[in-house]
Amino acid sequence: MQTNRLWFGALTLLLLAGCDTTQIYNVPGNSVLVASAGKQFNQASVKKAIIRAGEQQGWQMEEADPGQLIATRSADERMAKVDIHYSAKSYSITYRDSSGFDYAGSKINEEYNNWVKRLEMAIKMQINNI
Repeated sequence: MQTNRLWFGALTLLLLAGCDTTQIYNVPGNSVLVASAGKQFNQASVKKAIIRAGEQQGWQMEEADPGQLIATRSADERMAKVDIHYSAKSYSITYRDSSGFDYAGSKINEEYNNWVKRLEMAIKMQINNI
C-alpha cells in the first residue's frame, strides 16, 4: 500500500512537471505616450489602434463600455477572452476567461500568454502608426 502511494506521488509530480503553465500575463496600464514617442492622442484614436491591432491578430473586439473593449480569440479548441481598458494616455489588458488553456487560479498555459503578448506588441505598433 505504501508503495502504491509513492508511485502515485511520483506520477503526480511528473504530470505536474510536464504542464507548461505559468503566471497569467496581464498588461497593467501601458503608457500610450511611451509607445508613441510623446505624440498626443485622444481616446477615439487609441480605441481605433487597439481594434485594428486586435483584428490583425485574430481577436474579435466588442465594446463593453466607454473605455473598455472585450477581446475574444479562438483557435483550434482554445478560447481566450480579455478586458482591454483604455484612455488617451494608457491601456491595460487583463484576463477575463478562457477554455483549453488549463486555467487554474493565477496559472495558465504559456500559449495564452503568447497570444496576449502578441496582442500587446500589435497595439504598440498601431499606436506608433497613428
